[in-house]
Amino acid sequence: MTKKKIKEKEGEVHVEFDNHDIALLRTKLKYLPVIMASGVYGPVDSASFRGQVLHRFFAGPWDMIWMEPEDSATYEHLMSRIRERLKVINARTYREVKYWEHLSEVHGAWPVTVLELPEVGVEIDFLLTKPFLTFEDSRDKEVEKSFGKWIAGLGPLDMKGGYSSYDEAINDVGRRLGRLFGNLRDLYKKYNVSFWFYFFNL
Repeated sequence: MTKKKIKEKEGEVHVEFDNHDIALLRTKLKYLPVIMASGVYGPVDSASFRGQVLHRFFAGPWDMIWMEPEDSATYEHLMSRIRERLKVINARTYREVKYWEHLSEVHGAWPVTVLELPEVGVEIDFLLTKPFLTFEDSRDKEVEKSFGKWIAGLGPLDMKGGYSSYDEAINDVGRRLGRLFGNLRDLYKKYNVSFWFYFFNL
């Protein structure tokens, strides 16, 4: 079956997330945040990536979406483990939206085979099968304090998603992103057809 027919049959894999969600995953995971950040803003060595990602800060002990040199080393590790290279996608070619200065026009499309790497699969399975916060981890209270209000919508908990607590909102993000990567991985296994995926901001 061709990729076009697979897309027509399965539809697009769609999950909304923002930079706070990527930074949240960065508190516990190593590989998926790197894939997401470069998927949104382009390859690490691109001007788009360095201009967008390296200057975005968040509250709490996990300030940046990208930690140098740790995340750069993780990126290089992933690149060394896949045969296919990242594709550079110019978003103007693919979607009709009005661009503002803060949006990234360049995205890094990863081959789906990156999700088959054992070290990446462990992170996907964690999101699919376990709550992101259990409070058995001594850091979980700090993660909840730092990210809870952002994840829940910067307002009363019942104003976004009907969450009863910040940890419920955070765990929901983990499950949704786990399903995103799990669905992409399942499509590859189901059809045995390689494809590339990327993310974009609106």
